[in-house]
Amino acid sequence: MLRLLFQRGVTLLLRPAALLAEGFLIPDANVLVFVLPAAAMALTLSSIPVHLDFFRMASHATSTRVERNYISGLIILSFISIVLLAGLLFLSKSSLGIGFAIIATFISEKFADELTRFYEFNKKYSLWFVAQMSRSMWLFIPIGLALAGIHYIISFCALASVAAVVLAWRFFSATGLRPVWNRGGFMLIKANVPFLGSSALLACHRQVPRLFVAFLFPQVAHVFQALAQLGQGVSLIFNVRYQIPYRKVIARRPLTFERLFRRPFLRIGGLSLVGAALGLIIGDSSYYSIGAFAWVGLGIAMLADALAFSLLATYLGLMSWFLAPSQALPTLLKMAVFFLVAFFSTYGAWVFLDGPLVLAPIFTTLLSLGSIALIKGRHLDGKHHA
Repeated sequence: MLRLLFQRGVTLLLRPAALLAEGFLIPDANVLVFVLPAAAMALTLSSIPVHLDFFRMASHATSTRVERNYISGLIILSFISIVLLAGLLFLSKSSLGIGFAIIATFISEKFADELTRFYEFNKKYSLWFVAQMSRSMWLFIPIGLALAGIHYIISFCALASVAAVVLAWRFFSATGLRPVWNRGGFMLIKANVPFLGSSALLACHRQVPRLFVAFLFPQVAHVFQALAQLGQGVSLIFNVRYQIPYRKVIARRPLTFERLFRRPFLRIGGLSLVGAALGLIIGDSSYYSIGAFAWVGLGIAMLADALAFSLLATYLGLMSWFLAPSQALPTLLKMAVFFLVAFFSTYGAWVFLDGPLVLAPIFTTLLSLGSIALIKGRHLDGKHHA
């Protein structure tokens, strides 16, 4: 377990370091504060679980049909996501450089995500570590080139393209799969479309606050996103303790897994609620008078948010393993209403009431805990068999 913590801890530090390096070393550069959240949102939105059948089956029993449907679904999802992302960037009148950087980064993130999932499921943790390091290390190269006098956005786009090609090649090489586009991929996506709701909720939950801070508070956007990334250290410990060793149990007996850890999960939820309250008390300072205590409060609230989000991601993941898409859809729609309420409450407090920056992680923590209560009440309480 200590080795897993070390590996994930090292990879966790890379992106906050890249964000801070861009913010402090390159004047007026706001590439990463927009590219990373936008690419991450597209990645999460494209994460309809087309991999479920592929990973449910034992490796010796995996059929050619399942493999072909999985890779076809993956390619189709990636293509649709790229087209939609390009359209949204065009409508938002983003610059060509930023738009290309977001799309190339999304492609690299998509194949890195699938590659690391494959390594993790097969317990190849050393290869997982190498893939995760490669996923983030390239972000420092454009910064170094910019300090050497080379145009930052051009070098960023070039390196993002190289990362996308290398990670895609490595995914196909590691899995032994070959690109294919068939009807089975379309049917797999269609069958799991309702789970797009959970992907959309996770994407909005994590990335919308970061993008809005980048728009509304550009002076502190790099530090805010770096703190948010560091807050994921809590998620790191959570995943090493409760997720990674139990991947196959979660896939094959999800309700057994939930019953096994129900009490610890309740305690973790209570701890995140206490952290959110403490963060609000300490960090209740407006952006215009932000000081040391406000940053401390913001950091505590972000840790609580990361903890609650880890729980939410776990429960949403469980839903995809034991519920039919049609059963999950009503719950996901109610969660979407929760998100809209939290979003407009936060945005309104910032714009009209000069609310503190700490409201972002406070509202997302409450959103996570409320969504978990909804999932448990509708689908888990009273179940007695996996």
